[in-house]
Amino acid sequence: KHDSFKIDFDAICYVSVEEMLKDLNNGVIDAAIILEIQYNSLEIGKYEIISKVGFVEEIIPVVKTDLENTSLIYVTAQDDLVSGQSDINIVLGLNKKTKQILLIIIPRDYYVYLPSKNAYDKISHASFYGINESIKTLEYLLENKIDYYLKIDFKSLSELIDKLSGITVDSEYQFISSGVEFKEGLNNLNGSEALIFARSRKGLVGGDRTRGENQEKVLEATFKKLISNDQFLNNLVDLKDVVKTNVPEKELLSLIKNEVAYNYKWKVTRYLLNGMDNYEYTYTYNCCKLNVIEPDMVTVYNAITSIEYLKNDGVFN
Repeated sequence: KHDSFKIDFDAICYVSVEEMLKDLNNGVIDAAIILEIQYNSLEIGKYEIISKVGFVEEIIPVVKTDLENTSLIYVTAQDDLVSGQSDINIVLGLNKKTKQILLIIIPRDYYVYLPSKNAYDKISHASFYGINESIKTLEYLLENKIDYYLKIDFKSLSELIDKLSGITVDSEYQFISSGVEFKEGLNNLNGSEALIFARSRKGLVGGDRTRGENQEKVLEATFKKLISNDQFLNNLVDLKDVVKTNVPEKELLSLIKNEVAYNYKWKVTRYLLNGMDNYEYTYTYNCCKLNVIEPDMVTVYNAITSIEYLKNDGVFN
């Protein structure tokens, strides 16, 4: 409606969209800044758009390290499309020579340094400032260059799981979430059930840490099912709907089929960064303290040591 305009305003920081819209509806505030996907979920015709601001995410060029046998890949996904947060953050290390895979899982509330902002925030908030910010943040934390990234749309992943006739995941705990019961041990899940399994954290032993492990299980099970199906190997359209990446298309297919498939030879080592629950101000929401996980630097240093071990062709026990 408005091609361009200038307006002076006093900003108020909210920690949730729900609280912001409540104040907007009650006349406490005059306008709200909201993601388009959040706006699309609101009641039709109730609100007026006064301006739109576009954002085009940079696709980072591939600059491979000198160690041709080893690659570090940042794997991220949003399990809540409305928030736009990167709730899954995994650094995946591959050594093709030793057939070793190292999965470093970073909790979504991990309190980390954002290099371009010169401030601390949750790792899940780094995605608000683009994939490059998330990568630079993890490179700073783990003291290693990340070669590639895979950004996964969990809603599209759920649809892909249905096309694959479901996946099987191994749950460490029995729990019920959104009316779905997950038993301890193997569970056969359709797309919506897999999404619930990946999103659940309340009531779980380990909370957000366990959710990170469950999300990794959903990703692993999906890609294992994908590579076992020739129809999907020959048709990358479904995969393009799920993954954004800076890996060339042919190399991505080879990577998934030959490197992530394990081929009965790959040794997978999982490592979860740990820490202590705390409340701190964050760069994104500096109006109030939020729940964060203060990094246990011993686990961070152990992760760095494990990456170096992987690069030096070490074999994990």
